[in-house]
Amino acid sequence: MLSTTYSRMHNCLSNLTLDVLHVTEACGAGVRRHLGLMLPEMKRLGLSCGLLCFGSRMEPGFVQEFSGMGLDYFRAAEDGGSALGGFAAAIGLVRRVCAETRPAVLHLHAFAAGAAGRLAAPPGPVLFYSPHAFSFHRPAGLARRCAVKGMELLLRGGTCKYILVGEGEKEDAEALGIGPERIVLARNGLPADFRKGLLPISVARSRLGIGAGDVAVAIPCRLEPQKALVPAVRAIARIGGDTKFYIFGEGSLHGRLQAEIDGLGLGGRVFLAGNVPDLCKYLGAFDMGMLPSYYEGLSYALLEMLAAGLPVLARDIRANHVEASGRMVFFDGDGPVQDELERTLRLGRDCSFRLPADCQTSVQARKIVGAYGIKVS
Repeated sequence: MLSTTYSRMHNCLSNLTLDVLHVTEACGAGVRRHLGLMLPEMKRLGLSCGLLCFGSRMEPGFVQEFSGMGLDYFRAAEDGGSALGGFAAAIGLVRRVCAETRPAVLHLHAFAAGAAGRLAAPPGPVLFYSPHAFSFHRPAGLARRCAVKGMELLLRGGTCKYILVGEGEKEDAEALGIGPERIVLARNGLPADFRKGLLPISVARSRLGIGAGDVAVAIPCRLEPQKALVPAVRAIARIGGDTKFYIFGEGSLHGRLQAEIDGLGLGGRVFLAGNVPDLCKYLGAFDMGMLPSYYEGLSYALLEMLAAGLPVLARDIRANHVEASGRMVFFDGDGPVQDELERTLRLGRDCSFRLPADCQTSVQARKIVGAYGIKVS
């Protein structure tokens, strides 16, 4: 196990007492974005915060980002956290770090950390869980869906509150029989000054290698089955035309997606663009965004594309229905059709669009801290 530990409070773990210890194995994409926004905001509100992360899927730059954040405690343990042995090690790791840092609140993020932290059941901290999308939806097989549901039914009794980031998650929690007294809806949001970080269109296009006259679509998501990218690529092939699609992210389906792109003759239209640091700054380069995921919590990629002024073509799932004032077109089935793509493009950019008032980082942080029961100024 490779491990990086950093503590700044009193320079001595024996004297360390945290308000909140956050734990996750999801060290990338939306959960990384969430923690990257929430932790500094919670620090600003006066909380002492720590982060424990484990597992084998840490995005490049993750450790550098969070170790430089001024957290009171940070530990990154890279191991096979999804394997049985690694999972057992994660349970022990949570217990040890809780004994070291003595948090008042243990906030678990995503499935593996949610399971490991609650099975660890460390004495002292109150347990909060944020699934960032319950993973008992297709394309997972029946056995996995039943196992995930069964695990949640087993562990819900030891969970003080569920901190949920979107209405789709809330509906799933209610379907699991979790009572309203334990559900806190704190929608994902962006900083109030998000638009100030956007690059000019010409600069963003130049840096990404997009031609000035190209019609370009951004598809920012991990290359995993949940994101429904294989059917999306096949739908693009059926649509035809010369619109160019840029898929940003990495994941287990990279090889399969490239084979689909090559086999369908889409090499000049669909591009696997990899992970681009601070991709949100480049969103002005695109004419529209696309989000084909089978399920989500509340996607930061969706919020960022809308906030950047892009119209968005998205799968018709509850999580994607934000108050977007006609800035979205929805599709069903295996992927969009030509009419849906054209209707989205006709909406055009709208740089005056603003997200709903509760989709702000500061609002979300205060709701979560309020749920902790920790008083702030």
